Amino acid sequence: MIDEIRGQSKKIYIGFSGSVCSLVFTNRKSVFPEDMLSVWQDICGALLSLVLFLILLVAPLFVIWMPNFRRLFHPGSKLEGWWVQKVDYTDRPYSLSRIKWSIFHGWMYEGTAYSRNFERSASWRSKPLVLHKETDTWIFKGPSLRYPTNAPKIPSGHVITVLYLDQYQANSEGSAASISGRIFDPDRKDKPTATNIQLRKLENSESIKFSKGNSTFVQAEIMKVIVDDLFR
Repeated sequence: MIDEIRGQSKKIYIGFSGSVCSLVFTNRKSVFPEDMLSVWQDICGALLSLVLFLILLVAPLFVIWMPNFRRLFHPGSKLEGWWVQKVDYTDRPYSLSRIKWSIFHGWMYEGTAYSRNFERSASWRSKPLVLHKETDTWIFKGPSLRYPTNAPKIPSGHVITVLYLDQYQANSEGSAASISGRIFDPDRKDKPTATNIQLRKLENSESIKFSKGNSTFVQAEIMKVIVDDLFR
């Protein structure tokens, strides 16, 4: 996405800087000697070109930094934010996930899975493999961790998630935004599982008390309230 924006910016820079320099330095009278005027024209032209180049170099980063502008260039931008997931998997039926973009890491899809008692049982952090425009799917892959009861967390494998962008439904009165997907979990501690997931947008995320250092982990009583609000 950044490369596309910068490509367009480069075209604008070449045309605009040439036009401005021509406008500034054509048919201008000066009290300087002709040689000195030529030197100043070269210096001013170089400085103007440098300023324009820096502006157009930084502008794409500024544009994609703002979510409303990102939506103009990336179809997945409408999914930014927190989601509550209902998973067709008995041991970990709920998840709290987040899709975000950062200038350093790009797109990320991360989350925490919860047991039937709303206790943390697993987590994942994934990056996109591909945004397939022909099938309107967004595919993520990344490592996962397990949290056994009364034991340290352990690495457990990788999780692959497919989100169906064509099934996205924006929020309406009394109904949260939603999207469906499918998850494949080749966990070393379980039999490989492939199951459906239903995601619903958590609109009031700013009022949720997340664990320090983990934006998808909440206490069991908080997770229960969130799930009851969106799925029951």
